[in-house]
Amino acid sequence: MLRTVVIKVLKDSSLSKPWIVAKFEREIEALTKIADAGVVGVIDAGKLSGGKPYLVMEYVEGSDLRQFLQRRDSANRRLAFEEVAEIVRQVGRTLTSAHEAGVIHRDLKPANIMLRRTPSGDFQVKVIDFGIAKITSPAVFDTTTTGLMVGTVAYMAPEQLEGKKVSPASDVYALGIIAYEMITGNKPFNPESPTLLPQFQRAGVNVPPRALRPGLPLAAQAAILKALSYEVSSRYQRARDFGDALADALTADEPVVQTEEDSIPPVEDKRDLSAGNATATRRRLRLSWLAAAVLLPIVLGFTFAWYHRTTTTTFARTLTYSLTVEKPNGQQAVQSSGQETFRGGDRFRLNVFSRESGYLYVFNEGAEDGGGTIFTLIYPTPKTNAGSAKHDAPMIQTNWNTFAGPPDKEEFWIVWSASPVDVLEDAKNLAMVDEQGRLTRAMTVRRLREFLMKNTHSDLNTFTDTRKQQVELRATSDPLVKLVELEHR
Repeated sequence: MLRTVVIKVLKDSSLSKPWIVAKFEREIEALTKIADAGVVGVIDAGKLSGGKPYLVMEYVEGSDLRQFLQRRDSANRRLAFEEVAEIVRQVGRTLTSAHEAGVIHRDLKPANIMLRRTPSGDFQVKVIDFGIAKITSPAVFDTTTTGLMVGTVAYMAPEQLEGKKVSPASDVYALGIIAYEMITGNKPFNPESPTLLPQFQRAGVNVPPRALRPGLPLAAQAAILKALSYEVSSRYQRARDFGDALADALTADEPVVQTEEDSIPPVEDKRDLSAGNATATRRRLRLSWLAAAVLLPIVLGFTFAWYHRTTTTTFARTLTYSLTVEKPNGQQAVQSSGQETFRGGDRFRLNVFSRESGYLYVFNEGAEDGGGTIFTLIYPTPKTNAGSAKHDAPMIQTNWNTFAGPPDKEEFWIVWSASPVDVLEDAKNLAMVDEQGRLTRAMTVRRLREFLMKNTHSDLNTFTDTRKQQVELRATSDPLVKLVELEHR
């Protein structure tokens, strides 16, 4: 019976490089120590007559997870929760088998996870490339060499980046990054330079996965954030425990809070926020009200606000805001503080964080051809929080908006108040009557603008965190009113 296999033999030129030989021998040792269906099986290993080592392994059909994700990205489709559950459960159990055999992978990443569909349609998962695995005695991991950093930087645990001891929890961290990426399409940390990655890891996950995948169950988010804990002791200590916890949360039978965005593809509305007709010359920001804004509860113990600066000033209202931005060319969504110049076609939504309860109002201000002012209600809308401005949870998101039209600056007014504001409530209610959320009645526009200008205080403190791409606002009086300008070309 014929059987397809993979034969690995070192090149003659590699025999003179001790580290390559050691890597090859380490892979042979690792694979022969692990007895698990999720690891490529070793059929034979040894040395040829000339002393050159060789390895015969089973042939695995399919593609690696990186290729699989790229195909999904190109089709603008994310993995279903059930698919993520299948993959992460199998990888978690395979890693634990390896750890119990005394093998730590140290280079777990999508390219080292092979996938194939079985005749029943399920995934069969194989973890490959144990060439830089750390091999020690089973269940004894305190002898790991320190001072040497090996692996793929983007998927390394903090202790691995620092050249410290690695443990099974280091592989758990890498699997947490992969899980975050499978669910959201993004990595949890996106520093401009690899040298900044340790700082990002120490600060913790800035954008929780539910901010990018609103339908994600809270228990699933909690599992991922635990796996990505900076402190080793705070993570799952067994990869199997993490894989099972996440898979169970993703496939739970109990109701999951979902939004229209999870089931309805984003639809760009044809409305123009800047004016009542197609001849407006300024603001041309189009809204998609079918993409519902989401009120996202935050996992207990996790907060988005960064450290508070020491000060004797008493602040009446505080909030932090950022933008989630998607490019039209299919690039991954990124977080922005709004300081950059955006391109036409970029989509964004506003994320607002505050530990206080209150009322949030967001208006876009524009001008008509005749020079008159027009406002468009951005938040709340009929499909966001049932049209109510009141919120008690830490995080609020607006719906998606798209930059369109000639280069310009879009002006957004953010109002965060401890109690409802009559002027804003009236404006909100009138805007909701209009199909496109516009305010054109002269008296209402005048009253709204007078309120905004009167409450734009010079004592508003603004702090921009360029690393976290967030802006923190602190006002010594209530309400807090901030004009945010977003430039696009």
